[in-house]
Amino acid sequence: MTPKNVVRTNFTEINSLEITCKNCKSISSIPIPRENLTEHVQCLGCNTTLWNRGDKNTNALIGLMRTLSAWKGLSESAPFEMSFSIETVASRASDSKV
Repeated sequence: MTPKNVVRTNFTEINSLEITCKNCKSISSIPIPRENLTEHVQCLGCNTTLWNRGDKNTNALIGLMRTLSAWKGLSESAPFEMSFSIETVASRASDSKV
């Protein structure tokens, strides 16, 4: 049986959102808190358009960014904390290839 680890992160600990270009794997970072995004962004690595203002992916990204930003401001007065968890599978030494 493979051991599993659970990593939990409080939403207030999220300092940025990382955007990875599917084409060249270049990573851009959006600091949190932040209220808005520039209207049109291209990848710095390959000039692929990452988002345009008004498309559904951009609207979802803005919604997530604003929600995390708002939570940072509200969390101190809330009677609860919010977090998410990620389950990872721990690799064993016998699983690694040399």
